Amino acid sequence: MVIEITKDVLENLYLKDEIEFERLSYLISKNIGENIFALKSTQNFIYLNYQACLFLNEKYESKELIKYFDNLQGILASVSKLERIVVVLSASATNKMEIEYEYELISELLIKPIKVILENINDKKIYDIIIKSYMSYEKNLRINLEYQNGNGNQTAKTLEENLQERKISVVITDCDQKYYGEENRSSTPAKIKGVFEKNIFLCKHIMIEYKNVEGLIPYKFVIENLESKIKTSFDQIYKTSKDKEWLNFFDFKKGIMKNLKSESGGGIVSSSLSWWNSKIELDICILEFANQIETQDIFRSGIPTSIMEKPMDDIIFKSKSSEEQKKEYRRISSLIYPWIISNDYVTV
Repeated sequence: MVIEITKDVLENLYLKDEIEFERLSYLISKNIGENIFALKSTQNFIYLNYQACLFLNEKYESKELIKYFDNLQGILASVSKLERIVVVLSASATNKMEIEYEYELISELLIKPIKVILENINDKKIYDIIIKSYMSYEKNLRINLEYQNGNGNQTAKTLEENLQERKISVVITDCDQKYYGEENRSSTPAKIKGVFEKNIFLCKHIMIEYKNVEGLIPYKFVIENLESKIKTSFDQIYKTSKDKEWLNFFDFKKGIMKNLKSESGGGIVSSSLSWWNSKIELDICILEFANQIETQDIFRSGIPTSIMEKPMDDIIFKSKSSEEQKKEYRRISSLIYPWIISNDYVTV
């Protein structure tokens, strides 16, 4: 994570409290040295703009500052101000990424890994591969994160507890929609949105563009690991459908019947049935089609649990994923990247 300290903060401390200025200057200089020479590969880092570098260089005589500033420019080109913590004298009520100067807080944030909250800690296996293969290996980045179990429908509560304890958190959730436009106020993403609106502390919500995390498992890998006796109507529908939007809402965990039935009584949701019939090009109603195919078929019952338990790595994710999945891997990586990068500007 990038922590930017403005020139205003430095000037204010220098004029009002030289001891506090010296203390902060030492912390900055120490962080710079550790990062430039890769003494600590898992920590967040301080960013000073050019004016702040010049001011600190003049008052504190830190010779590495200008070199440090030059080394940072490449990485900051892809880390906007919306994605970095800015330390200021007086934080704006509307800017969640600003924090008022407090030495202990800055010192704490530099060494604490970012909490990445998952709805289920078992999902770590999938996200770890996506993050490392689509970010670290391609961009040669070091990352600093710690996965945390959100415990399903308690994920919003877990996030709220983190924020109250001043832990920077990124929460990743499924989209939890049966069809495009569905409003589900009891879903985990809706609850997370409620926590965000309280504006407690630094956090980010990444919602994947699939109804559940099983949609991220490489499609060809799934097909290859199915028992040969199981017909894969999903494969047939995937290949023949022109509009692939339905993939974002298909229940890869439980199958199409989960998309069509209500959560409470189990009856068919007419709005969902209409949407799915408009998206899947079949000669018969999708409900009738689902009742005719094999019970074990992915389209009817979702991805078997046994496949989730099989070994997977970045090679499988890169070679056996669909183009839609690869696009989503890149999107997830680009969203989480500014929050978990660390020590990325080692000089050679």
